[in-house]
Amino acid sequence: MKKIFAFFAVALVALAVNAETQLSPGTKILYNAVAAASAGDVLVLDDGVYVESEVVELNKNITIKAAPGAHPIVAQQYYMKLLNSAQVTFIGIKFDGGLYNNGQGANDHCIRPYDDTDNKALTLIDCEFCNWKSYILYPQRPNRRMHSLTLDGCYFHDNQKGAIYSETAPAASEPLPLAILTVANTTFSGTPNYKPIDLKNSGAEVADAKLRVDHCTFYNCGTLRSEKSTDVIISNSVFAAPEGATYAATTLYAGAAINNCLSFNVAFNSAPTQTACIVADPLFRDGANGDIRINAGSPVFGAATDGSDLGDPR
Repeated sequence: MKKIFAFFAVALVALAVNAETQLSPGTKILYNAVAAASAGDVLVLDDGVYVESEVVELNKNITIKAAPGAHPIVAQQYYMKLLNSAQVTFIGIKFDGGLYNNGQGANDHCIRPYDDTDNKALTLIDCEFCNWKSYILYPQRPNRRMHSLTLDGCYFHDNQKGAIYSETAPAASEPLPLAILTVANTTFSGTPNYKPIDLKNSGAEVADAKLRVDHCTFYNCGTLRSEKSTDVIISNSVFAAPEGATYAATTLYAGAAINNCLSFNVAFNSAPTQTACIVADPLFRDGANGDIRINAGSPVFGAATDGSDLGDPR
C-alpha cells in the first residue's frame, strides 16, 4: 500500500511541474503568466490579442501555445528577453509588430537573448511574424547569445528588415552568438532589401556554426547569408523573385552545400557545392500580390530528395 501511495505522490508532483494554464486575451497577460509559471509549465492561449506593455522575460523552460482551433496574436511594446539558459517553445502564435499603439511602440525586435548563459534554446512552431520594423529574432553578440534556434512551419511577411540576424563575429576565444540554426517548412516573403537569414561574421572561419535549411520558400526577400561557416546545408527549397530582381539568392562560405533547390530570377553564389538544382519558374498563383501557393504543373512537385515537393509544403 505504501508503494501505491508513493507512486501516486510522484505522479501528482509530475503533473504539478508540467501544469497547463489557460489564458484569455488582455494586457500584460504573458508578462504575469510567465513570471508566475514554473519550469516545464505550458501556457495555453485562447483567441484574441495579448497586449504586452512590459518586457516579457523568458527565463525558464516553458511552452506557450495556441489553444486548439485558436489563433492568438501577441502585440508587444518591447522585445521579449530570452534569459538564464531557458528552453522556450512557441506554438501557433502570431507576433504582429504593428499592432501595439498603431505600430508606434519600441517594437524593433521580437525576441532577443539577453545574457551570456549557455544553452539557451528557442523553438518556434507554426508561428507567424509580420509588420516588424527591424530584425525579428536577434542573437546579437557573444554576451547576448543563444545556443540554438529552431523554426518549423513559420511564416514571415510584410516586415521591414530580415527575420534572423546575428550581428557580430566573435573573437577566437569567444562563443558564437548563435551556434545552431535549423529552419524547415517555413516561408520568407516580401522584404527584398534585407536578408531573411543573415549570420554575419567578418572574422575568422567558424567550423562549428551549423545552419540547416530544408523545405523552405524564399520569395522577393533578399539574400540568405552565412559568412565563414563551413557546416551549411540548404536543401529542397525554392528561391524566387519577381521579374527584374537583381539580388543573389545566397551568399555562403566555401564548403556550404545547396541540394535539390529551385531558383528563379535569382542566382546562387559560386562558392557552395550545388547538387541537382534547377532554374525554373515555380508557377506561383499570384506572387506579385502575395499568393505564393503553387499552380498545377509546377516543377517543384516531386523534385525533393525524398520525392516530396520543393519549398514550404503549405
